[in-house]
Amino acid sequence: MKTIYKYPISTDNYVTSWYAPAQSKSIYTGLDPHDVPCIWMEVPADAPNDTKYYAIVVGTGHEVPSSEYAYLGSFVEMDTFIWHIYVTH
Repeated sequence: MKTIYKYPISTDNYVTSWYAPAQSKSIYTGLDPHDVPCIWMEVPADAPNDTKYYAIVVGTGHEVPSSEYAYLGSFVEMDTFIWHIYVTH
């Protein structure tokens, strides 16, 4: 069985990391109801948080990260900034 969890990310830092179970899958990025940037993941239920995941936040006009990162999505923050999110795994 899988569960969906959200993980906050920072738009102030280029890289954000967090731990989640192995075999987790990033499925969405955006702002939660409190305007906090997050990534939502499908996570295996009852599995330990033993794998480190990374997200890179890229502004429009900035260099895209290496191919080890996959594009997850983009969102608008504060009606001003458009962020493009790339993740590992």
